Amino acid sequence: MNGSASVRGYLVQTMICLLDTLDEKHQWSAVTLEPDIDSTKVDVLWYYPNRVKCTQVKSSHRQFNKADVVEHANALQESVVADEYELILLGPCSQAVVELGSVGKVRIPVPKNLDLQGLIEQAAHKLDKFYEARDYNFVSAQERELLTHHLVSRLEAYSSFSFRITRSFFEELLQEAVSRMYSQRKDKVDILEYYRLRINRNYDEMAERYHVSTTRLRDAIMTLSDRHRVVLTLRNGLRGEGEKLSNKGVALEFGLTAERIRELDRQAKVILKRRLAQQEKKGVGVQDQSTVTPK
Repeated sequence: MNGSASVRGYLVQTMICLLDTLDEKHQWSAVTLEPDIDSTKVDVLWYYPNRVKCTQVKSSHRQFNKADVVEHANALQESVVADEYELILLGPCSQAVVELGSVGKVRIPVPKNLDLQGLIEQAAHKLDKFYEARDYNFVSAQERELLTHHLVSRLEAYSSFSFRITRSFFEELLQEAVSRMYSQRKDKVDILEYYRLRINRNYDEMAERYHVSTTRLRDAIMTLSDRHRVVLTLRNGLRGEGEKLSNKGVALEFGLTAERIRELDRQAKVILKRRLAQQEKKGVGVQDQSTVTPK
């Protein structure tokens, strides 16, 4: 799987997780994206009062056929012990796959279209219902889309550390996000454009420090491991609201120590310089598989 496909895969599974967390009929207690367990097949681990569900999300522009889907389902069930299993497919599927329903203990819902913008719009619609039920019923369509991107960014960051998100924590996150937006409305600022400009400015400043173009910097950052990339982007304000967090601020996000974040930040900078040097020597887009493995 190439880099762009991998990034798309992570984004899709994050969007699917967000859609399920916003479903009022889905009575989950906690959820972990990219859980730190022995199985590499589990993308999302759902916790309920009396059971645990393992979910794998598969997305592809190529058609899923029945034999491959059956193989994926069996591999998921054999990889870990759980009360429930679920295989979610996004992309073109044969009619045999559409009609499967389940394989062994693995439930296979009707496949979805691989349409990222459509997933964002679905999440924005569910956000509308969530906020309306809590008397936040005047969030505009643009603001809901902004909030969706904000939540995806936060969930992606949490997945990098296998952070277990409780339902109460998630609802606090949603309330905090919309409250901050309301507070900034007084300034009549286009919040979405403001965040975009701030992130772009942070990228420009960082690119200038490394004496490279912004495009080269973005490409190099994408080659970092998840944890190094998240720490680097949060420390430099390259995602979400464009806010530059301190080591302590990043540590508080994930329940880690500031010393641990400081070490990951140091490692990320070392690897980033190495990747940029490789770009200079071999051409933009060249990736080095060697990494600094954090203890």
